[in-house]
Amino acid sequence: THKGNNNTTDKLQTNETGTVQTGQTQKGNNNTTDKLQTNETGTVQTGQTQKGNNNTTDKLQTNETGTVQTGQTQKGNNNTTDKLQTNETGTVQMGQTQKGNNNKSDKQQTNL
Repeated sequence: THKGNNNTTDKLQTNETGTVQTGQTQKGNNNTTDKLQTNETGTVQTGQTQKGNNNTTDKLQTNETGTVQTGQTQKGNNNTTDKLQTNETGTVQMGQTQKGNNNKSDKQQTNL
């Protein structure tokens, strides 16, 4: 689901050997998503939400060999997320919330 103006999605929900990817929502203007929910060998990724203007997400919820990643929320303006919830060999990462303006997260909740 894309709502607003100038939304850009590159390779939305690319799945190599995984099973299910659901529930992407972008609201607002100038949202950019690069390889949202790319799943290499994992299983399920659900519940991404971006609200506000000028949100940038690079490789949101990239899962290499993990299982489940759920519940990402960004609210406000100019949120930047770089590799939010990157899971190498872990299992579950959930419940990230960003509220306000100019929030930046670099590798939030990285599980090795």
